[in-house]
Amino acid sequence: MSWIFGYRGNITDDISQRLNEIHPLPIRKIASGKLYLAYGGNADPCHALEANDESAGLLILGIVRDSATKKLINLHHIIRLENTSHVLGTCDGHFVALEWNTGELHISTDFLGLRELFVASYQNGFLFSTRADWIAKLVPTEIDFAEFGSRWILINQMSKKSYLKNLLRITAGDRAIINDAGIQITESKWVPQKSKPIDFDEFDELLEGIISPLFSEGRKVTLSLSGGMDSRVLLAYMKKYDQEKWDCHSFGPPDLPDRIVAEQICRDNGIQHRSIFISGQPVQLHELKEFAASAAVTQTASAFLQLRNYDVFKNSNEIIIDGGFGEIWRREFFSRLLFMHKADLMKKNAAGLFEGLQSPKADIFSEEVKDIIHKGALTQIENLFKDFPDVESTGIENWLDLVAARIRFHNYFGPEQARLDTFATCLMPFMQRSLLENLFDLKLSTRKNGKLFHQIIRKRFPELLNYHLVKGTAMHPATLTSWQTRLWLLGTRLRQKQTVNLHQQQFLGQYKEYINDSFLSDAVQKSGMYNLTKLNTIIADFNSGNAASLIALDWWFSFVLYQSAISNKS
Repeated sequence: MSWIFGYRGNITDDISQRLNEIHPLPIRKIASGKLYLAYGGNADPCHALEANDESAGLLILGIVRDSATKKLINLHHIIRLENTSHVLGTCDGHFVALEWNTGELHISTDFLGLRELFVASYQNGFLFSTRADWIAKLVPTEIDFAEFGSRWILINQMSKKSYLKNLLRITAGDRAIINDAGIQITESKWVPQKSKPIDFDEFDELLEGIISPLFSEGRKVTLSLSGGMDSRVLLAYMKKYDQEKWDCHSFGPPDLPDRIVAEQICRDNGIQHRSIFISGQPVQLHELKEFAASAAVTQTASAFLQLRNYDVFKNSNEIIIDGGFGEIWRREFFSRLLFMHKADLMKKNAAGLFEGLQSPKADIFSEEVKDIIHKGALTQIENLFKDFPDVESTGIENWLDLVAARIRFHNYFGPEQARLDTFATCLMPFMQRSLLENLFDLKLSTRKNGKLFHQIIRKRFPELLNYHLVKGTAMHPATLTSWQTRLWLLGTRLRQKQTVNLHQQQFLGQYKEYINDSFLSDAVQKSGMYNLTKLNTIIADFNSGNAASLIALDWWFSFVLYQSAISNKS
């Protein structure tokens, strides 16, 4: 991925040599005075402006979109460095920004946390990097289950703290200053400010204002089109532009419902479409470890099969548009909490909310570790009630959407964005500050039940409502409301038989020897963190060809690979 690795402190020859051994060949490296800074990976979402004497400069890793001009910012447009904090504080996009002079290093992150930086004390100075696993090669660390555990048993981590011991995590609008005196971190707690209510037309104009300037960048735009509603809404905006400037693409095997529906939409409407599926090519272990290190156990190991399809965009100079987390504008995320745990929300009952947020990956840990995970996750939920505005003052539904924006983006979508930055410039229009600042200004009655998105499609591309939507492997009519869709999918799941994911099974089979060796290793058998009886059952099912524990094995494999990545012995 596009990366930063550096050190601020007294740089001896020994330290310089150690730092240089950690990272691959960079795009640029600075080693001057008290600053060592290297950055590399995909050069496209990586911009730098530096003074000739290397005593002061600015590096932005990611994408910055000026909310005033509506265009992606070329860093050279920032003439005066003193304007940087203002520009970054109000812009769209996703980034980690470093600004330095002879005395201090300033760190900024985008307010959603789609890119983040880790910092650790080292040799009377501070290491910093977008790659926690690289810092771990110099600073001993291990998983902090009290913070990490919510990633394992809930939908995602419920805090923005570091899930690795001895490392600080700077994300979601946080800022930091590193100088000779140490490090000072200023935490951001963004809340959209209510101003005046906006109607459908104003929202429609705001969203178009994010999408339309991309077509004046002089680069081809390509939409990740699935069978879902969110990418379909984006397609409705793109329809009016010259077809030479854009196309659609879909990932996955030919029998994948998402791909089938996307292909049909494009075929019927004369839209250029690329079906992308890399199959039959073995996955190299070093590739898988890189993926696991960046995913930080937000994805199963086999999810890499989807990621590597992005290889086709390397060096393509295209702009990818993705419909990530459009649910927040459909008022559908956390709908289960609203339906089943409304009383718990009003009473600030963390234990009740804990039940509604559960999404356990695999039952593999010892009772002692499970107790740490449970208590840590419960504490994080309790802190939601302390750190966020009062439920009654914002209203339950607005409160849930604010929590989703503040804890979902950086803990789930952040790793995905970092991986996408490896391949191309990728923007998620629904997750832009200029749009989300109006989250509370758009009436709930407009957002709820899919009304907003249905209205957009009816206005801009009504034919899209003739095609079924896809949820998982099930299809349903696009004209259904959110509640009708839930009932339809429930009935579909009751009728469908459970099927084995053959791609997942074949993928894990490729690593059978590695998986068994990992299970038998001292790192597993003597760690004390696992329930070896339960883990043995999962491994035995796998070895016998029984698919009952396939998903659990896939999650454990992801955990093992990540743990290996952050071990300074690796």
